[in-house]
Amino acid sequence: MGLLFWFVLKSIISSLIGKSFYKWFQKTKYGVWWDAKISALLNKVIQKEEQAQLKKPLKVKSENEKS
Repeated sequence: MGLLFWFVLKSIISSLIGKSFYKWFQKTKYGVWWDAKISALLNKVIQKEEQAQLKKPLKVKSENEKS
């Protein structure tokens, strides 16, 4: 049980440090650049996924088929 406590404590402390670092980094020149690059990359991924979903044929269940 003690080991689990240390893992939970470590994860909480790490997340707080990471969040504080990102708040500072976000305001820097490189932070703004990084956010723009990541946003552009994620938008490309989302667009490609949406296009792939539109190309997929729809699966329609007939009334004879049961769930």
